[in-house]
Amino acid sequence: MEESERHPGLSGERPAPVRHRPAGESANPGSAADPKTQQTASAPETEAAGNRREEETSPGNFRRNAMRRAGRRRRSRQRLLWLALPLMLVFSILGLWRFAGSTPDAGYTPPRVVLLPLDSRPVNTELPIQLASAGGISVTSPEAAILDQFLTPSQPEPLYEWLKANTGGSDEVVILHVNQLLFGGLLNSREEVQYRDASDKLLALQDYLLQLPPKPNQKMVLIYILPRLLPSQYDQEMWAYEKELTELSQLKHKMSADPEDLSLYSRVYELESAVPQEIRHRYETLYVQAYNTGLNLLDWADQGYADEVLIGLDDSAEYGLNIKVFNDLKSIAAQRGLTKAFFLHGADELAALAIARHSLELGADSATFHLTWLTPGQEETIFPYEAAPLRQNYAEKVNYLYYGKPEGAGSPLEKYIYLNSGQELSAEEMTAAWEAVRNDRRPQGSLAGLADVAKVNGSWQPFIDAIGVDKVYDYVDAYAGWNTAGNSLGTVIAQLVFEERGQSLTGTAARESRQAIKALQRLRLLDDYLYQSVVRPEFIQWTKDQGFNYLVFGDRWQEANEKIQAMMAEAAAPYELFKGYSYRFRFPWPRYFEIGIQEARK
Repeated sequence: MEESERHPGLSGERPAPVRHRPAGESANPGSAADPKTQQTASAPETEAAGNRREEETSPGNFRRNAMRRAGRRRRSRQRLLWLALPLMLVFSILGLWRFAGSTPDAGYTPPRVVLLPLDSRPVNTELPIQLASAGGISVTSPEAAILDQFLTPSQPEPLYEWLKANTGGSDEVVILHVNQLLFGGLLNSREEVQYRDASDKLLALQDYLLQLPPKPNQKMVLIYILPRLLPSQYDQEMWAYEKELTELSQLKHKMSADPEDLSLYSRVYELESAVPQEIRHRYETLYVQAYNTGLNLLDWADQGYADEVLIGLDDSAEYGLNIKVFNDLKSIAAQRGLTKAFFLHGADELAALAIARHSLELGADSATFHLTWLTPGQEETIFPYEAAPLRQNYAEKVNYLYYGKPEGAGSPLEKYIYLNSGQELSAEEMTAAWEAVRNDRRPQGSLAGLADVAKVNGSWQPFIDAIGVDKVYDYVDAYAGWNTAGNSLGTVIAQLVFEERGQSLTGTAARESRQAIKALQRLRLLDDYLYQSVVRPEFIQWTKDQGFNYLVFGDRWQEANEKIQAMMAEAAAPYELFKGYSYRFRFPWPRYFEIGIQEARK
């Protein structure tokens, strides 16, 4: 798919530095696409369009001057790079010698990792750090006070100050979530209002990247999560038309793929008539602006501002405008031959995968991963909130970890993932499936993980009950069953890679790695099984009995925290694996969806 010029009807907004709309989308974002009037551009035309800037207005002149200054800084940086090239070449030769002739425990020193998380939820602030610690990798992340606080977006100034204070060194990997820095976190990046000054926000980020001094072995990884298919449930006006907007989004994607299917047009007209124009405009403009943001990031990867751009796809379905944006950006990256741009289905799990890819000594052999379906026949199934079969999701994530890595690096272990994906098995069949996992003839020293994806938002309780929580804890090296299938699968993949390095550590580092691994297992069983699948339904009923909304606690947040502490402590008490530890349970945001857990030895 090629790009075409962004619709001039949005010219009243402050556009991003590169202003395009996804190809095949209607020139009027409030109406159906007309295949007879669609315009496309060739790849060279796309490049030219991407470099054009407005000249008609003084704001345009201001931005043009800013870009000229940025260009001068870029050229200055390039001259510095040329001056540093001989030294970098020496470092590279030495690095390649070390890399090719060693195993992870033979002198490999992991780089320092700096993480600006996607948002302030524990799965983004705590879980990546906990996963990395299993491999002896330390991660620096900002204090919670300067991050987003639920619906209150973070402010860029403290974040930039933190970044400038914690980046700029050699042997450093910076994982920077664009949603946090530019739009105030994941939830706020789903709001069209956050993109109205996207041009200024992008210029500020570009300026920060240009001012970073070139350092040997420094890597800058930008992660951008596209808005999900569903509108924000916290925008009451828009949420009132959730069903209509979702269907409209899916139909317009289908129309772009098959414009000759005239049967779609009448339904699109009905839906457009049912949704107020202002609501529809805000919903569809969000994806136009998301496309512009992604296109700028691709430009930066092409120009060397970042070492990698990773674009993720949040909660979705097989069709939707967010899928179209994802596919269009992916197509553009392929047209340009961008080897620094990656596209993965997922969101919350991507930071951990990026840390693993860039902080571990991985060889170029993804064949060390093996996937087994405990419920055969679901390989091509598209699970809830996913846009592609889980088989594809798995392949994307594994290939991302190993892409471009040198041959012969490290000492790879065989890693086996077992996927519990079906709800139709009887208790006897689930027990038999588990025994097959236990008795699988894996090579000695190999690692095994269990991805429990039979249901969304939690473990499949009948499966865990059939085999026993203690057995999961004792017999697999990694377990996850939280949120979407892709979230759980990505978490298990990342954990096995970190544990692979953990097995090569010695002394204190080895002991700390083993402690981190077992703590992770307890955490996931407490969260994914005990809270999400067992306690949460009881808690929801309690909120209803008490007369307040479990979706937003309001002024009863503290009361909810006290209740969940008591409920979780009681639920965990019978299990041997949790004895000897004390736990603090809390809701990090004033809603029931996620829980925070802190563990301490008694």
